[in-house]
Amino acid sequence: MITWDGWLKLGAMATAIGVLGGLWLTSHSLAVASRQSDVAVRTEITTRYSKAIEQIGNTNSLDVRLGGIYSLARVAHDSPDDQPTVVSVLSAFVRTHAPNNPETCTEDLSRTVPTDIQAALTVLGTRRHDDLRVDLRHACLRNADLHGAFLRTADISHSDLSYAVLAGADMRQTTAQGTNFTGAYFLQADLENAYFADCHLEHARFDIAGSSIGGGSARNLDKAAIQCGPYDSVTWPPGFVPPSR
Repeated sequence: MITWDGWLKLGAMATAIGVLGGLWLTSHSLAVASRQSDVAVRTEITTRYSKAIEQIGNTNSLDVRLGGIYSLARVAHDSPDDQPTVVSVLSAFVRTHAPNNPETCTEDLSRTVPTDIQAALTVLGTRRHDDLRVDLRHACLRNADLHGAFLRTADISHSDLSYAVLAGADMRQTTAQGTNFTGAYFLQADLENAYFADCHLEHARFDIAGSSIGGGSARNLDKAAIQCGPYDSVTWPPGFVPPSR
């Protein structure tokens, strides 16, 4: 009796086709689920961002503005693609709400940076990406606490940072043209390739001598371009000779 084994082959083929079909359906389902998840995450981030923008624009409540600032910080942490936007928004917030003009930026030594402005500065100072340039031009930042802040490539031109604490700050490639650094502390700040021009440095400290806050000398001063002056009251590290204007 002659038997035909084609049925076995057809059965095997049908099984294989079924398996491949199942794999395709599984892969397709996973891809759809992934896209839906991405859309959901993107929607959540957008919602959080929109709410945070509304909060920092609140003129009646400091707590609401602080909530918005820290919400933006979380958005930047959770969504790297949105970090440039968050940096831009917070920089604009500081410039807009702390402008460097005679009406609002007084010479009162007791003047402190408003709490929401300091919070925004703290968030901006924790970024760690060179390509996210902080724009703090024309801002009133007297007595600001920028201790250890990441200000690499930042532009702080024409701002008032008198008596600001910049100890340990990363100020590599920072641009400061026409900036007021009167009485500012630069102990252990890294100033490699920083550009200071036409700045006020009266009583500024780049060395620990006579300092009450501790720390060491500013670093890489010899690699910074400093075209300011006069330097009579500046505390420089031992042996450092500032360039003449």
